[in-house]
Parts: sequence; structure tokens; C-alpha cells
Amino acid sequence: MILATLALFPLIQVQLGAPPPADQVNETQLEFPATTPEAKGGKKVTSRPYISFAQGSDPFQIIQVNVDTDGNNIVGDAANEPSIAVSYADPDRMVIGWRQFDSVQSDFREAGYAWSGDGGATWHAGTLDNGVFRSDPVLDSDAAGNIYYYSLITSPWRCDLFISSDGGQTWTGPLQGYGGDKQWMAIDRTGGSGHGFLYSACNTAGNQWSPRTFTRSVDGGQSWLFPIEIPNRPIWGTLAVAPNGDLYVVGRQSNSNTFRLAKSTNAKFAGQTPTFTVASVNLGGVQRWFSGINPDGLLGQVWVAVDHSNGPSRGNVYVLCSVDPSGNDPLDVMFVRSTDGGQTFSAPVRVNDDSGNNWQWFGTMSVSPEGRIDVIWLDTRDEGSSRSRLYYSYSFDEGRTWAPNRPIGPTFDHSLGYPGGQQKMGDYFDMKSDSAGAHVAFAATYNGEQDVYYVNVVPGQPATVQSYELLHGAVEAGTVDDLKRSDNQYLRLASFPFSEVQEANLSSVRVRLSTLVQNPSELDVHVEVGSDQPISFGKIALYNWSSGQYDEFAPFSIGLKDVRFTRTRIPAGDYVGPNGEVDVRVKSVINVPFPLATFRTRVDKVQVVVR
Repeated sequence: MILATLALFPLIQVQLGAPPPADQVNETQLEFPATTPEAKGGKKVTSRPYISFAQGSDPFQIIQVNVDTDGNNIVGDAANEPSIAVSYADPDRMVIGWRQFDSVQSDFREAGYAWSGDGGATWHAGTLDNGVFRSDPVLDSDAAGNIYYYSLITSPWRCDLFISSDGGQTWTGPLQGYGGDKQWMAIDRTGGSGHGFLYSACNTAGNQWSPRTFTRSVDGGQSWLFPIEIPNRPIWGTLAVAPNGDLYVVGRQSNSNTFRLAKSTNAKFAGQTPTFTVASVNLGGVQRWFSGINPDGLLGQVWVAVDHSNGPSRGNVYVLCSVDPSGNDPLDVMFVRSTDGGQTFSAPVRVNDDSGNNWQWFGTMSVSPEGRIDVIWLDTRDEGSSRSRLYYSYSFDEGRTWAPNRPIGPTFDHSLGYPGGQQKMGDYFDMKSDSAGAHVAFAATYNGEQDVYYVNVVPGQPATVQSYELLHGAVEAGTVDDLKRSDNQYLRLASFPFSEVQEANLSSVRVRLSTLVQNPSELDVHVEVGSDQPISFGKIALYNWSSGQYDEFAPFSIGLKDVRFTRTRIPAGDYVGPNGEVDVRVKSVINVPFPLATFRTRVDKVQVVVR
């Protein structure tokens, strides 16, 4: 008999060596305690990090994040199973966590992480709780921008929480929690009664409280609800919070091939013990693990996401997984949609558009604030089953149809660099969507070893920033390159007084971009702009090649912090010139006359995505 005592929790007896209940026979955990000690000592050998620069038909830059303090790749280590958080207060702040193996010869792993303060352009890596075995990282942000890092330990099976209030630069914790193997976490950001609540569900195996898999914190992770059982015990999946605060937990029913979606309408009430109703979900196939292309792990976890847009799709529930369909095709990425709160679902839709029998594994999904659905996965369609490549697709119509699949980066041998005999690349990837695209954390062997990478994918072809022309004011600092990415380098403008009462003091610049997309139908515009004055306004306009005039969008407030202007799905016809030109005018305006004053404007990333 082993006694486990957790701070803030009741004393409980845990019989780890007892046989499982009859209805849990053949269940298994995905994580196992280390069989080799922590790798220590010796000088680390480094090499240049892997960075793929956007070019040709692959316009997305891939950046390695598990690097040393000088930004170099560490030769001979391994990193996999990444999760990503993007700050809701400052989207330039991101954190990626992963399983960090200091030596590929050892299965001892720690809680690796890296933070970025410049929109993913550069990363600064470290480990939490050095020397402590940790696995299964899950990261998310609350509405205030605090980053939460949920981490599994196996002695005893339990999950801990680390919290950062500065975008991952410093951390508090660990705060002890419940949970177990293959846990996931969701945070309520709705502004409703459950705002700020943390929800978690885990596996029935590798869990000292099994079959109790669900827990909740109503005080930011300081204390947790004693675990409760979810009917039908969905495992190996994720959680999502609806706009009204309802909670969804998805997974494969333990000891079954049936997918289940559990829903709680009262988890958002602190004074109530959550209860769940459960629906079955048909994804057109079954989940696979411990087989095929990832022999010691999952071939894809089950994803649930809820539409938070303000249109007719608001509240839709989406479920996705890489599944084994009937027939000879080993694995496809399959998607279903519910428009009635998870009671019923559409027929399964296949996201991958290949022909033949290929592996589409680690299917991963997220949804933008406007309702666009983004999906990434690994795919063997290009060079056979020994090499994979990251692929991306998206849907604007609630998953009814999907954009042609787009390869991201080169192929790689996914069997290289298995750490400590674990024949897997972890059990999942992760992504978060915003208005412009999706922030993706994934693992690959571009360096001949398992490493973790970041890429920002967008739904279309990014137009190329070519030049800028000052229209009013003065340029104090910066170059055209500073308009190509979101970071801490800006085109800095100084304002001049102007004659119009409505624009008494302003600066403005025209940015020219170009696209090779033939016969474009839509475009998205994203501009980051800020000011040294709290009372200024931004005005964004597109040049209309038919009328010869600028078509201006409604003005918006800007101030001391950068503001991201976004307009999506604009009909492209009049705004793309005869040679693919797209002109964006950026104005910063103060309406109150400041005849003797000068204010300054920061113009950062100017992006146009063309479809």
C-alpha cells in the first residue's frame, strides 16, 4: 500500500499495484517512468539551428526553438511532444513546451520550454524544475495573458502547474494538482461565470485516482477539485470551452474504439460539482496507437474545438482525429461538425486530399476568432512511408470543404533520433489560431535528431513586401524589412501638422506588396501599428485600381501598445493591380490640432494574404 499526500488535498490511499477493474482491462498509459538516469556532465556540442527561409511555393519560415543560450542547436539531445501558448494580452508573446531529453541515449526527460517576445522570430529556451522527471506538457493562456504550463510526473502519477506572468521569462510553481497520463487542459476566457477556470482531464491508466479523470481549478491553479469520473471515460483527447462557458471533453472511450464527447453545462459554476452528458461521435475510423508509423505512441489524439465567432457558426462544435478507416488506407485526418451543442454530428469529412494509401498522422486542429478552421498533420504522401512532411489545410465554411493541402517545409525521416529506446515522436503536436493564421509547434528531424519547431501558417499565399513610400511626415528609423515581420523592429514615423480639421496632425505611408496568385478571389489585410500618444487613431486603406482612389476602412484607436488591424475575406478584384501589386496605406492621426507638437508612429508588420 502506497500513501500519497498532496498539499491542499485530502489524504487518500492509492493502491498502485492492484489489478484494474474488469472494464479497464487492456487500458495502457502512454508515458512510462524513465529507465535510465538523468544525463549529466560533458560539454555540449552545438551546431547551427535549423531555420527554413520562405521561398517559392513554401512561403512559411520554420524556426527551431529548442536551442541553447546562443541560439544554437544542441547536438545529441532530443525534444518532442510540443504544446504552444499565445498570450491573449500580447500575441507577440508565445511559449512552447516539450519533452526535453538531454541525451538521445536516455529516456529521462524534463519540462523543456522556450519563450518568444517578438512573434516567434527568436526563441529563448530553458527547462523547468531541473533534474525532475517530467512529461506531457500542455500550455495555454488566460485572458490576462498569464501562461500556464501543465506537466506530468510519474512518482507518483500527478500533474503540476507552472505559471508565468511575463510571457515565459520567469515562472512560479510547481503547484501540485491531480491528473495523470495524457492529460490536457483548457482555460475559460469567456468573461462569464467560469471566467479564468482551469479544466483538466487525463487517462484512466497512469492515474492513481482512476477511473476518476476530471478535475477543475476555480482559483488559477492554487487548488483543485478532487477528481471525478466522466461517464464512458473518454481518454487521449482534448478539452474546449464554448462561448457560453459550457465545457467539452473528447476522447476514445476507454477499452473501446468508440469516440465520445462529454459535455458539462455546470462546470462553470464554482459551487457545483460538474456533471456530464455524453454523445458518441463517428469519425469514419478508429484511433491507433502503439503501431505503424509511431510504434510506441499515439498516431493522433482526438481534438475538440468550439467556434467563438460572432456569425451563424458561433457555438459549433468540431471534432477531428487521425483515424484508421476501413480498407487499405492506413490513416486519414477526419472531421465532423455539430450545430446543436454536441448532440448530433455531420457525416465525417476527410481533410487530406491525397490519393493512395498514405499515413496522415498527428492531425491537429484550432479555430480562429472569425471561425476559420485550421488543421495540420504529418503526411507520407511525397516520399513513401519512411519520410513525413508537415501539411496544412483550412476551411471557411464550418468544415464542409477544405482548401487544397499545402506542404510546409521539407520531408524528414521520422524514425531518426528516438530517445532512450522510445520509438515515437511523442503523442501530439499543438497549434493556436488567430485572425491572420495559425501558430504551430511541431517536432521533426531536420537536423538528423528530434527537435521542436515553430511555424506560422496563413490561409493563402502571403504577398511580398516590396517597398514603401512616405506620404506625410518623416521617417525617423527603420527599413522596408521591418514591415515584413512582427517583432521589436519598426518603421518609425514622425507626424506633421495637416490642414484638414479631421486629420490635424498625421503621418502616413504607402506600402507596396506583390502577389503571384493568378485570378485572386479574396485577400486578408493585417497591420500592426502603435503610437507614443494615447489618443491617436489608425486608418488603413487599400488602393482601388479601378477607381484610382484609396478605399478606407473605419478608423480604430491606437495607443502606446501596438494594435493589430485585421480585415479578412475582402473581395480581391479591385485591389490587385495588373502586375500583382497591392498597395496598403497606413495613417496615424490625431484629430486635435497640435500645431507645435510631433507624435510618433510605429508601423510593424504589414501583411496581405491572397487566395
